[in-house]
Parts: sequence; C-alpha cells; structure tokens
Amino acid sequence: MLLKNDFQFLFSLLPNHPAPLYEYALRSAAWADNLESSERDLVTQTLQTLLGPGSAFDLAASAMLASGLIHHTPICRSLGQEVVVQAVTNGRLAPAVLGQVLGQLLAAEYAPWHAWPIT
Repeated sequence: MLLKNDFQFLFSLLPNHPAPLYEYALRSAAWADNLESSERDLVTQTLQTLLGPGSAFDLAASAMLASGLIHHTPICRSLGQEVVVQAVTNGRLAPAVLGQVLGQLLAAEYAPWHAWPIT
C-alpha cells in the first residue's frame, strides 16, 4: 500500500502519464466500501490530482472520478463533486467515458446507493 507521501512523490514523477497510478489506487483503495482510513486517504489524494487544469480525462481518470462520486465516505463524494465542477470549468470532463464507467459500476452493484437517504 502506498503511503501518503509516496503517492504525491510518484505523481510528481509522472504528471503527464498518471493512468498507472489511478489504476493502482482503484485496485488497492477503491474496491470495497468498508476499508480503513489509509485507503480513504489514497482515494482523496488521487481525486485531488484531478483538480485543476490539464488534459481531458482518459479512462483511468474517469474511473477514479466515478469511484469517488459513488464512494461510501462523504469526503470522497464531495471531493468527487468538486472534481466534476472543476473539470467542467477547465474543459477536462469526458462525459461519455464517465457515464460508461458509472454505468459499469452501477451494473455491478458497486455503488452504495441503498445506504444513502433519499431526500
């Protein structure tokens, strides 16, 4: 498992090709909804790298964003929403890819929708 400082260091080495880091974060920290705080911290750090200007989101970045949007912790969901707002503002959002990934996650019943109160 990557530590907090390790992820930031690796991301600084690969700023133009972060897809392997996103995939690693998905495999190790975003695969279940009852993980520890260290996994949650890795998800939030990964989502924070999606904030700001840059190139359009590829499949790995969209998958990371989708898992953040449907994560079981409120901090990850709110950070995922902030990433969407910033991505739209900066022209980085790929809505077709994001919709495809969200559909796959929902079809696999990954999302904890049943735990959310309907308001």
